[in-house]
Order: sequence, then structure tokens, then C-alpha cells
Amino acid sequence: MPARPARPARPPAPSIEDHFAGKDPAIRTMYDRLVARLEKFGPIQPAPEMTSIRLARASALVGARVRRNDRRSAG
Repeated sequence: MPARPARPARPPAPSIEDHFAGKDPAIRTMYDRLVARLEKFGPIQPAPEMTSIRLARASALVGARVRRNDRRSAG
């Protein structure tokens, strides 16, 4: 069996500031308010990723998955 080709190195994840660069300042304000409210439940660790900012805790708080469209039929 041939060896797998090496995966190309992932580019580094953008910083939190990178995620908000060039965006409406109101979006950053909403993010900051969300983090402040979540911190009432305990420390939050923002973890910027390529397409999002994950808000982590020592234990699970909430999870949400957003899809492009709803595949279920309207009924």
C-alpha cells in the first residue's frame, strides 16, 4: 500500500482582532457583550479558528450548529 502524501500545513488561525477587522464595530460590541454575559456562568476561553471563534469552558455550556439551509421538508 503506498504511503499517504503529507498534508499541507494549516495556516495559523486568525486572531480575534482579525475576525473583526473591516467589520461594522457593532458586531464586535455584540461579541463582547455575549462573552461578558457568558462569563457570569464561569470563565470563558475564546479560541479563534479559521471561520469562527469558539467560546470554551472547562465544562460544556451550550452548543449551536448553524447550517446554510434547512434540509428538512416544510410540512
